[in-house]
Amino acid sequence: EMLSEFTLAEAKMLAMLGDGEKLLRKAVAKAAVLLWYSRFDVSNLSVRTYLRKGKEKLVVTWNFKAVDGTAREGILFVFSTLEDLETNFDDLCSLTFTDRAA
Repeated sequence: EMLSEFTLAEAKMLAMLGDGEKLLRKAVAKAAVLLWYSRFDVSNLSVRTYLRKGKEKLVVTWNFKAVDGTAREGILFVFSTLEDLETNFDDLCSLTFTDRAA
């Protein structure tokens, strides 16, 4: 029953990621990761905001344990539009991995 409630919530969460309100988008991005990875012992959950080419992008990073118990890292990129994704993906990946290495 809990899984079906989570599944119903996913569509609403995805729609809310496109909201113009910065704090709401950050909260929804965190909630989405916690929802999708609820069985995987999420830790070190962080949301960063980048302003690139005049538009704000969110990057959520976290650590989790895979089914086999190995430690893994997760990254969720949130873009405003498909065009924004196409023009900024490589740049945002580079920034994110540079920040993670520091």
